[in-house]
Amino acid sequence: MRSFACRVPISGRRCLVGGLMLFVVAACRDVASVESTAEPSSSRVSPGASFDWSVPPRFGMDRNGDGMVDYPRTPEDLSPASWTVNFDACAMPPGTRYTWHVNERRVASVASCEWAYQFPTEGRYDVAVHVVRAGEPGSWAEHVVTVQDWLVVSFGDSYASGEGVPEVPAANDELLAAIDATLGSLEEARSRLDATLVNLELAIASLAEAFERKELADSILATQQRRLEEFLAACKIETFRDLVECADFLAGLPYDTYQTASDNFNLAVAEARERVESLTQAYQAAQAAFNEAQAAFLAAQDAVANLQATIAVLQAGLGVAEWQAPFPTEVWLDSQGRAYDCHRSANAAPARAALALEQGDPRTSVTFVHLACTGARIDADRNNLRQQIPWAEGLIGPREIDAVLVSIGGNDAGFASIATACVVQQACYDAVPAFNPAEGSGLCFLIGVIGFGQQCTDFFAVFPEESASRLVEAGVGALPPKYQELAQVLLPTLSGLLAPELAALDPVDRVRSGRVYITEYVDMTKDDDGAYCRPDGANLLGTVPGVTADEMAWLDIGAAGSINRAVADAAAAHGWSAVGGIYAGYAPHGYCADDHWVVRAHETFLRQGDAQGMAHPNMAGHGHNGQAVLAALMPDLYPEGLGGAPRAPDQPSSPGAPLVSGGAPPQ
Repeated sequence: MRSFACRVPISGRRCLVGGLMLFVVAACRDVASVESTAEPSSSRVSPGASFDWSVPPRFGMDRNGDGMVDYPRTPEDLSPASWTVNFDACAMPPGTRYTWHVNERRVASVASCEWAYQFPTEGRYDVAVHVVRAGEPGSWAEHVVTVQDWLVVSFGDSYASGEGVPEVPAANDELLAAIDATLGSLEEARSRLDATLVNLELAIASLAEAFERKELADSILATQQRRLEEFLAACKIETFRDLVECADFLAGLPYDTYQTASDNFNLAVAEARERVESLTQAYQAAQAAFNEAQAAFLAAQDAVANLQATIAVLQAGLGVAEWQAPFPTEVWLDSQGRAYDCHRSANAAPARAALALEQGDPRTSVTFVHLACTGARIDADRNNLRQQIPWAEGLIGPREIDAVLVSIGGNDAGFASIATACVVQQACYDAVPAFNPAEGSGLCFLIGVIGFGQQCTDFFAVFPEESASRLVEAGVGALPPKYQELAQVLLPTLSGLLAPELAALDPVDRVRSGRVYITEYVDMTKDDDGAYCRPDGANLLGTVPGVTADEMAWLDIGAAGSINRAVADAAAAHGWSAVGGIYAGYAPHGYCADDHWVVRAHETFLRQGDAQGMAHPNMAGHGHNGQAVLAALMPDLYPEGLGGAPRAPDQPSSPGAPLVSGGAPPQ
């Protein structure tokens, strides 16, 4: 702990008087060494006296109340002229005056125990306060204060921009859950309706058959009764009819006597009547079964109609998805020269990591530059890193960048086309697969209930004719040189990422590669038990249409696995920090899982009104990814842990000339 026993200049001889030489030598050391010898603040606090400090947050606020997080969007916002630190000495013994010193220069004397100071640059400063109390000894406290605003820049594709999780979704969580549950009930009701229709058709067929059999039995009974009546008319003795007429009637019949004939005719009538009675009962049973099946079918129809009416009511609550506005003068063009928005959201994993960093330490703040864009590649014709990185340089300039977050490679490898190919290709991992373009029709019929049937059909109608396996081979094979371009051509143009102490070297050799954090891609292929998803006709909402369990395994290992290996290889080759733990965390949370972390087809239409969010992380997924990014950042930003001092900025502080030197605090 420094002593301030010599606060006014004195000669060396006078300092020796009273045997205090060693004390004064220690107390009167050169104040210019304060910056270079600063120790952690915990060892520089006077016993029993301390003050605290905090900085105003710079990320995560919604000052204009539009429901979206505010971003700095101009160079002036990104690099302010000064940095505010709020000091609080209210926990110290109260006094009448609080005199504050910065780098041993008295800068303020105030009556309040709270005080704010504008520091000209980021850096480490020696800050002290002297509390004066009338008639009593004052108190003194001193800290090394690190003024640090973390500058975090996010580049990359839709996984980093936030596709699938609009900042203001068309359907909020409650509405989405209600529609989702109603759609699930509708799916079950439609299944019941289909089953009752089958039962009704079977009942109709059974009723028709029973009716025909009964009609035939009635006809046979009528015939037997007529034959009995004819026999009696011809052979009844009581009428004294001519026996010759009876003999003629019985001619050719196997009856030897009148009695035998009478018995057989009566027996035939009795058997026919018994059969009629039996078939009448069967017909009545078939009629009852038909009535029951018809009632069940009508009830199922009513259930479907009621659920459709419920969905229509819920749909009325849908709003319009909102995304972060583009930066001033920012224009992105697609391959056909049409302007479009990037679909940036503060719900994206990099933004959530930045917010957690902001909220985790009240003594530091965060400036987050969100430049990732849907569809981005490293070197494509549109919304690529060749545009994003120069745009960042124009906004940030030479200000030190603390972390560059990158999600890139999936589009360069063509993963979206690969996954879509597996929907319409049978055994998409084969070199020459069969095609079934109608695989998405059942799902799109259900999505049509919520008003997006045509968009769904259009989405699944666009598919590559080349086999998915060949797409993987070509796409993944092209990644290494593209990552090399990112490392050796694009990143060196960020002046804030170059180490100032290496100014004599080539920019490629000055890039602080360890501050580049590249993220792996997610696993969307498994259910709650970690088994691969498979088509499920009873759960269309939770099934990727047409993709078998074998194809899911191939998408996992052969496609996404290959891309993630390329990401890891690039990180190792170029010294980047690889953000791990993302892929593994999704094992029980794939597309078909009940607890899924992936946006399903109907959810993207309800959340953002289009198909672009399908198979991207949902809110839970981005939360997991953001925590992985934060965990990767912390060891570099806080070498001593979150409770310790943050990493010091590059910029030197501005110590200025001391007003007084050494000794006790001024009275």
